[in-house]
Amino acid sequence: MEVGVDNVLHIEFKYDKKIFHLQERILGMVTFKVMDLDLQYGEVGIVRKEWVGPGKPNDPVETETPQKSEIMDGTPIVGEVVPIRLYLKSIPRVTASYPNVHGLFRVLYFINLVLVTGEGKRYFKQQEILLYRRTGQEIPAGMNVA
Repeated sequence: MEVGVDNVLHIEFKYDKKIFHLQERILGMVTFKVMDLDLQYGEVGIVRKEWVGPGKPNDPVETETPQKSEIMDGTPIVGEVVPIRLYLKSIPRVTASYPNVHGLFRVLYFINLVLVTGEGKRYFKQQEILLYRRTGQEIPAGMNVA
């Protein structure tokens, strides 16, 4: 996933796959293509969003960040690569993703990258990931890899 703000910030955020078993780890990297900001720090985390009821489908009932980790401190140079490694097993109360349970309940997980400037401005990007808990490492039927 590539993210950019005009000619001030452009990054490439890659991770190894989109569907993970609850015992796996997420491996990835952030590559800085254009960097014209004074960054104070950067962090990556897992965000859980829950929806309950047939009400407004776009407004989550509860949003929680069970884990976040600081991945860098200070302003990186252009071309710098920051590695990311998150172990899902160490996240408290993590469950499988439930994209739609009879149209009444959903639990989705997102990988969240946040970059904070010296003035306190926050630049972030979220990308959905799917988690499952079946035995072994097979992908459950009905989950699209694309």
